[in-house]
Amino acid sequence: MKNFFKVAKVSLMIMMCALFLGIGIKAEAALGKVAGVTQVADGADEKNAGKYAVGIQWTALQGADAYLVEYCESGKNFTGNTYMSGMISKNVVAISGLSGGTSYDVRVSAVTIAGNEIVDQGTPSDVVDVVTPPSGTVTTLKQSGAQAKKFTVSWTKIPGANVYDIGFKKYGSTAKAQYVTTPNDVSSYTLSAATDTNYVVDVAPARKSTKGYVAYGAGSQPILASSLPKKITKVKFLTSGSNSDPKAGIVDFSWNPSNAADGYEYAIYGNNGKKLTSKTITATNPKQRVTINNKKLKNANQFMKIRVRGYLKIGNKKVPGPYSDYCWFAKYPLGVKGSIVNKSSISDGYKISWKKMKGAKDYTVYIAMGNGSFKKAGTTKGSSFIIKKCGSAPLATYTTYRYRVVANKKAGKKTVKSDSTWSSSFRLTTTYYYY
Repeated sequence: MKNFFKVAKVSLMIMMCALFLGIGIKAEAALGKVAGVTQVADGADEKNAGKYAVGIQWTALQGADAYLVEYCESGKNFTGNTYMSGMISKNVVAISGLSGGTSYDVRVSAVTIAGNEIVDQGTPSDVVDVVTPPSGTVTTLKQSGAQAKKFTVSWTKIPGANVYDIGFKKYGSTAKAQYVTTPNDVSSYTLSAATDTNYVVDVAPARKSTKGYVAYGAGSQPILASSLPKKITKVKFLTSGSNSDPKAGIVDFSWNPSNAADGYEYAIYGNNGKKLTSKTITATNPKQRVTINNKKLKNANQFMKIRVRGYLKIGNKKVPGPYSDYCWFAKYPLGVKGSIVNKSSISDGYKISWKKMKGAKDYTVYIAMGNGSFKKAGTTKGSSFIIKKCGSAPLATYTTYRYRVVANKKAGKKTVKSDSTWSSSFRLTTTYYYY
């Protein structure tokens, strides 16, 4: 019995020691793995010209006194190529002194410290790639293509860029520019656009990380780029001839101008549909007047039709938009002249004659007294007409009359008239004879 109590006492003492030791021990939890490492915005390295900085952020880890940030150029091994930015007591830092247009690998570890020494280091985070903006600038930006609702710009690739950021807005607009980043390393891009519209465009080289962060470089000098000119509308014939010569190869038109066109191309066809001539012109305000001076239109005594389209000048090429509808026109008929029918009798009238015009259905003759308004004298399918009255009044002596001839053509449901701006005059006098 005595031995039993001795054994029990020893056992109890061992248990009590174990209990007290258990109460006095506090187990240290190991540092975990840093998560959420991402790149955040940062600019140029202010201390080192031509160098860049990247911002790094991560999720704070409970129990960490500081963090160890390591990085190296992408694809290299951290071992022997490890750069330590130091231990920081926050969860964001800027890594400076980096080269432009370069990808770097970064990892972050949580640490505990005593004095200036690392006591414990947790498991490093997953390696994350970060990028710096390319240091070069696009200097070769140009428009290289155009469609009705699109335009294409192109440039020379910049070292270190794997994407490009394109800014654009309508020319003259006060709205903010829109931006689109190309999906990969390209040297041209097509943008959607409004028809017949000018845009201001610039391109910046950029580098994109595998996580989607984009570091943007400096933008280029802006250029003007345009979608194709719209279909030209309301082409209108105005006048023809020059000074006192209705036969001159000069014809004036107007039309609703294009917003985007650098110039215009016209094509003129004869009454038989065969092309007579075509040419490109530059017109600043075609809604007012466009003068076409072409020797092939001199002495043209036929109905003709013209169509017009705007064009863009892209490099050395002229890229045209769609043609307008045809506009029929004709100059003043050739050979218009007049003579009195009977010198002995004014009542026999004054005869007007002219050369027949190709395509004309008939001709209308107009008469006016002095500077008064023109009145219709009559219509004929022939090449002459005798005027006996001005309105309801018979022709009178010692009165100046003006006359003109207008050729008429049926084009679809419309009647087209030749140039009606020209006129001639005559004056009837009495001649006395002595026998």
